[in-house]
Amino acid sequence: MELHGLEEIDILAIDTEGLDYEIVSGVLDEKLRIGAVLFEFINMRLSDFNELISRLEASGFVIARSGYDILAVHREVLKRYLTNLLPN
Repeated sequence: MELHGLEEIDILAIDTEGLDYEIVSGVLDEKLRIGAVLFEFINMRLSDFNELISRLEASGFVIARSGYDILAVHREVLKRYLTNLLPN
């Protein structure tokens, strides 16, 4: 990511059939600003899943689950969009 000067990702959608943990973990290690992450955990070890969810929450993400998919949205993104939806 550094090679391309990437500092921010709006939405990161991952469907890598078993490498989701490694990719999400690596992106979190890069300290990029990420608005939302969508990934599946069907092929993930329970310990890796729990660690990833803890790291996402500690990084400011709100977690939603649907089936084997996880949508993690950063609190700042939620705050910005929800504030814009409220009437003045």
